[in-house]
Amino acid sequence: MSFYIRFLLLIVMVKCTTSVHYKCVQGRESTMRINLDSVKWNYERLISKLPPKHPVMGVVKGNAYGMGAVAVSRTLLRLGAKYLAVAIVDEGVYLRKHGIKAPILVLGYTAAFGQGIDLAIRYSLTLNVFSIEVLNAIQKKVRNSALPVKIHIKVNTGLSRLGIEPDEVVPFVKLIKYGFYPNIEVEGIFSHFGYSDAIEIESLKKYATQQLKIFKKVVGKVREIMNIPIAHIANSNGVEYLGEEAHLDMVRPGSSILGFRSFAKPPLSLSSIVTDVRKPAAGMQIGYRENVTATGNQWIAAVPLGYADGLRPECGDVGRVLIKGTRVPIVSGIMMDQMLVDVTEVYPVAAGEPVVIIGRQGSSEIRLEDIVKMCGGTEYSWASQLSKRIPRVYVKKNRVVYCENDMLTY
Repeated sequence: MSFYIRFLLLIVMVKCTTSVHYKCVQGRESTMRINLDSVKWNYERLISKLPPKHPVMGVVKGNAYGMGAVAVSRTLLRLGAKYLAVAIVDEGVYLRKHGIKAPILVLGYTAAFGQGIDLAIRYSLTLNVFSIEVLNAIQKKVRNSALPVKIHIKVNTGLSRLGIEPDEVVPFVKLIKYGFYPNIEVEGIFSHFGYSDAIEIESLKKYATQQLKIFKKVVGKVREIMNIPIAHIANSNGVEYLGEEAHLDMVRPGSSILGFRSFAKPPLSLSSIVTDVRKPAAGMQIGYRENVTATGNQWIAAVPLGYADGLRPECGDVGRVLIKGTRVPIVSGIMMDQMLVDVTEVYPVAAGEPVVIIGRQGSSEIRLEDIVKMCGGTEYSWASQLSKRIPRVYVKKNRVVYCENDMLTY
């Protein structure tokens, strides 16, 4: 067989292999489905507001707001993101162990004591630093390392959560430059806006604009002392509402890319099935609440999702799910592993009937914003709390391309 023929056969084999439908393994019939085409649409919409090739740091903290940090990180990096951000060191280590090699900034606090700094050094994570204690601890632990530890200095411009006060930043930077910190590289300086929801409201936009002004003034002063390449403050709101002035050297979006804005495409859906259907006798208790009793004319279905999966118990009397394209009410409190729904309106219903908790069924849809209206909270708090007990299935062009089921990872 000639080399040319063998080469053609190899190409055919590769094409066949890559076109095979991805097989997911899971022992339950409840699934989160993440549409990566929606993530791509949201990302491309966001970068259309930026100058060409402007650096993007994709925020994937909280398991990418519940959607799976590994798959979302890979998607963002393929789309052109240069940096990733997580909340804690362990999240960064998790990405490293799944083969993510891009720079990762830990946005949250890493203690001077404990193992966090050691892990950050071992897995080449960039640390948020805003105290001398942490600075000294890093230098002490990295002194024998061949490579310096990169840090970003956090400035408190109005959120009052973490960071150095603006008038203390210059002395802090001088300490780093003129003190003995040869193994620490100040790569960046950053701050965070004090409002997480949309800031089109004038008073909120005014406050964010004031924060931006304070931050830019601080950056100007410290760059007279030291070359700090990356200054960043613009989260999703900053990009959307504050314009080019907030872009600086890098933008740091997360929530808008993952669908938590009215203009974005929501990638997330959550579905399950009916496991049992019954017609309780009049007066019979429904669920754990003794004051919730059957009328004798209701058909009640069990659905195998509960608060251990991230659904909130308080949604039990006010929430809705979709069955046969109709919103049907959740009755009694949501239990640890199950919930009960009243399917009288759509009866007959049998075990195996599809149930949609988040997403579309027929012409009907329940979005996260609908759940917030019914049950309270915020869209990203709901998504972030969805448990790793629920398998994540990732879809492109209506085909499953990847699955993540941490319960079966061992």
